[in-house]
Amino acid sequence: MRESLRLKSGEIAAGHLLLGVLRVEDGLGLRVVTEHGLDPAAVGLAVEAKRA
Repeated sequence: MRESLRLKSGEIAAGHLLLGVLRVEDGLGLRVVTEHGLDPAAVGLAVEAKRA
């Protein structure tokens, strides 16, 4: 919900959930993203750009 509010969205979508998962520094989601060779910051920016 925090990401939805930050982006001033009227709904909570999958992208918001992903952004929330990426926020948790020691979380499983962040570990999965990095283990697959992705840059979490770049993933976050891509999600935000798609929502714009």
